[in-house]
Amino acid sequence: MSVAHVGRRFAIQTALIATAALDMPFAAAEVAMHVEPAPTAIAAAGYRAVVAGDGCLTNLAIDGREFLAPGVAVSRGAYFFRAETLSLPGIDRPDKATIVAVGSQARVEYRFADDSMTWIVTNESERTTAFFIVLARHVEAVLLRDGRVLAPAVVENCSAAAFANGDAKLDLQGIDRLWGPWQGPHQVCEASLASHETRTLTLAASRLTAEERRAVAALMQPMPGPALELYSPREYQVVQRSSLERGACLVSGRVVVEADAIEFRVTGNSRFGELPGGWRPARLTPDTGGFAQRIALPAGGWYSFELRARQGDKIVAETKVERFGVGEVFVGAGQSNSTNCGQFPTKQTSGMVASFGGNRWQLGDDPQLGVADRSTGGSFWPALGDALYQRYQVPIGVATTGFGGTSVDQWQPEGDLFPWTMTRIRQLGPGGFRALLWHQGESDVALSADEYYGKIARVIRASRTEAGWQIPWFVAQATYHNVERPQSEGVRAAQQRLWDEGLALRGPDTDALQEEYRDLDGKGIHFNPRGLRRHGEMWAELVTPFVDRELGIPAPATAPAGRSAWTARQWPEADVLFHRDPQWLGSDDAYSIDLGNGRIAWFFGDSFVEPTTPGLRRGTTMVRNSIGIQTGYDPTTADFKGYWRRGGLRPASLIADDGEDFYWPGGGVVLGDKLLLFLMRAANADEGLGFRSTGWGAVLCSGIDQPPDRWRIDKLAVPQNDFETLVGSGSVVAEGDCVYAFSHCPRGIQLLRWDRSDAAVGDLSRARWYDRRRDVWIEQAELQKLPEPIFAPGQTEFTVHRLPKQGLYLQVQFLGFPRTVIGYRTAPKLTGPWSTLATLFAPQELAADDSEVMLYAGKLHPEQQADGIALTYASNSFGLSRVVTDQSLYFPRFALVTPAPAD
Repeated sequence: MSVAHVGRRFAIQTALIATAALDMPFAAAEVAMHVEPAPTAIAAAGYRAVVAGDGCLTNLAIDGREFLAPGVAVSRGAYFFRAETLSLPGIDRPDKATIVAVGSQARVEYRFADDSMTWIVTNESERTTAFFIVLARHVEAVLLRDGRVLAPAVVENCSAAAFANGDAKLDLQGIDRLWGPWQGPHQVCEASLASHETRTLTLAASRLTAEERRAVAALMQPMPGPALELYSPREYQVVQRSSLERGACLVSGRVVVEADAIEFRVTGNSRFGELPGGWRPARLTPDTGGFAQRIALPAGGWYSFELRARQGDKIVAETKVERFGVGEVFVGAGQSNSTNCGQFPTKQTSGMVASFGGNRWQLGDDPQLGVADRSTGGSFWPALGDALYQRYQVPIGVATTGFGGTSVDQWQPEGDLFPWTMTRIRQLGPGGFRALLWHQGESDVALSADEYYGKIARVIRASRTEAGWQIPWFVAQATYHNVERPQSEGVRAAQQRLWDEGLALRGPDTDALQEEYRDLDGKGIHFNPRGLRRHGEMWAELVTPFVDRELGIPAPATAPAGRSAWTARQWPEADVLFHRDPQWLGSDDAYSIDLGNGRIAWFFGDSFVEPTTPGLRRGTTMVRNSIGIQTGYDPTTADFKGYWRRGGLRPASLIADDGEDFYWPGGGVVLGDKLLLFLMRAANADEGLGFRSTGWGAVLCSGIDQPPDRWRIDKLAVPQNDFETLVGSGSVVAEGDCVYAFSHCPRGIQLLRWDRSDAAVGDLSRARWYDRRRDVWIEQAELQKLPEPIFAPGQTEFTVHRLPKQGLYLQVQFLGFPRTVIGYRTAPKLTGPWSTLATLFAPQELAADDSEVMLYAGKLHPEQQADGIALTYASNSFGLSRVVTDQSLYFPRFALVTPAPAD
């Protein structure tokens, strides 16, 4: 590559013009230039340059395009740096084409020609010193000598490279490496000089060739669209699971060609076995060609997704995603050590880590997609992803959005960086990732603890408000600059305060990663490969316990604090209770309420009733809810009879449907001579498990001393909410002057209450929600955001009971879905504090290798007389035909709980 334009034969036209003004006839730098005592402007045939009074070359413009970035943090454009920028104030001009700048530790001789420059740089100190050239943010491409054309910032060990800015090109030789991004998108060129080393750098100004121009343009070249567009899932996409076992994947896209049907199938092996893999129809909107629906998938992957469009019997278009999965997803934000600014790119080793950049996913090798600063170096994300995959054996997705060199001021909601991150959060959707990991603070070491705390707290709260859900934030301690400036106590104290006040979860203390983990032979602020690996491991060590809690994974042999473990065993002798009415052949759900006088009411969801052939489910009717009455408190000997509505052509639900909406029972409570029952409202759906939630409901039942088919059942007007909370889906408890409802939401369990006098007459209009953090109750009308759950994770169906002998409240639930153990928590009062989940009971179905069986709805029934506490759970199958023929399923199963010994 020629140093000067071929064929140009000009005499040296370089003019050295001493001036104190900055109105030179060439492009200004991207930031306001500092006025120096004696800047010198150089006007050559092919470029314009400025040497400032401190000896640094601060500006270099080719065809009016500025290539350097002075005034950005410590940058002086082209300059020596060791802990700080070195000043070379001794300026000499030995001839009309040369400037010599000398300082106490370094020297530069600038030689100017018509289209080129030669810089002779000397490190006159006893220590290795870097000479940096920081390129402007408008530089569009890096052209390497091996023919590659890359978007900046590039991380590469090389001695020469060229840079494109519009049609202008700068050719540089004599460096050691390229790296970045630094302080945002800036590309850095570095020559590392040993003690007393002299190095020659050559720079040439020219224009891009036609071939080079095409290569630069190709970096942004759009691809033609396919006949069948698939928006989700995408290659390497990771869907955030909603429970230990399962997640909901959006299937969406558009068919461009004429088609009257769309169908898809998902194949592969989950953590629980091979997927069924059959073709399924997608809901096609003929007018637009669009389709969208959610499907439930077990946690795991990678899976294969096939999609095809049909016109009659003919396949007119098809596409395929080779790898996607259901697992754990994390968003990252902050400054350079949250992006790709490590010394060298790293790779994940599991093959199960993916990176999301907003418009595509890729295997999670560095550089990570989506960072705002376009950095291309190394990151901690591959190491974190590998560690989490090793723990959970599901795909791990990361979406990092950081920007190097940024202050917390630049992340405020009114700035540019906050919307960048919020865009990614909205793309993933509510609950679409597990947590946000924040690593920032190095740029704010001058801030006080209160100032930093106030500003980052504002960012956290704003993110949750705009997202509409309580995003879990992890905040690292990050203030390290170099060995001489290892930490800032003010910012560290602010980050600690975030943890202490519960506004954020504890992230790693990365200030502890000092010289041996940093780049530039330990002198830098970014991490070397060893540091990146350790950084990722530190994040995993703190994230894992949180994910375990969210998924309900208890530590082995863990019991609630201060108590020995509770245990349980199968209780087959009690299972006979639900086989005593030949007209009622099983259901799911199963809440119970003591009506007094030896009568217990059972409330069931979908129920098989009125068989046409005695004892067989084939030919029965399935009603959406039914009620059973148990007479006698010992389930091994008590009588049982089921109730539903009769009188029409077919049996019907005891609590009638409302159009397409139907009701499943939740928790309930007896108030005087009436029974208040909360309900889950749902409708049929083609995706997932065949239903979708449409809210909640409640009924007030009178005449409960009569059989249920004689009860008066009044549906109540209830206030819905904007928080996807199923009010009363768990237990309902009357205590003192209030009625309390444990209620499921996607992030955990909420607690609501009403005045007992209002609830007794069916007035549920004045709900109050418990704010655990402030220990206050808030009227629903005044609720601005969802309070933190009183415990998490939760399940839709569970129970909470006060056990007077033990002096505590006991909650039970399955740890996940569809096949996990049942766990328990305890608390001294309804509002908590609740202990972490501990294992209580492994149903016998788990011992069988039968992935078609699902288990759910673990509940306690302390009103039963037994040597322990009665527990039931539901067993079901993903296939209705099996439930119809297999009567070992779909009857509530009993277990007997043995309380922990008193301490």
